[in-house]
Amino acid sequence: MRMFDPKLSKIATKYFQECLPFRIKKLLYYNAPKVFETLFNLYSEWLNEKIKSRTLVLGSDLSPAFDSVPGLKELLPDSFGDDNRLSFEEICDKQANVMKSLPDVGATFAIAVDESKRPKECRNQFGVYKDLPSDIMGKSGTYVKLNQDEI
Repeated sequence: MRMFDPKLSKIATKYFQECLPFRIKKLLYYNAPKVFETLFNLYSEWLNEKIKSRTLVLGSDLSPAFDSVPGLKELLPDSFGDDNRLSFEEICDKQANVMKSLPDVGATFAIAVDESKRPKECRNQFGVYKDLPSDIMGKSGTYVKLNQDEI
């Protein structure tokens, strides 16, 4: 309990809900201990209703997860009860092959935003949070300066 910092948890929750570049469709917590359920109930006070409705805390029975997430049964390894599926190692190998087939995007990480060119009225549009510092969500940008040889 010493490691649970309410203020940091609240900031992490806001980041999780509003700043990540993807949307949460479903959160599944499988075989969660009772302590987790208690901590999650505290943490869930900061979650919005949409995320709360998309969260399942499960014991050892996965059938509610199979009912709420179509195709989940086919994605899980055979150690979750069905001998027809791939093993964990086969799933890892398959995913590694998919990742190797993706193009290398290392060069795009060097692109930066020149914040001096952004109009002041377009800055910090993540929302106003009175309990957080204004720069907590970082910079967002649309202006990118590319060299002619990078195009």
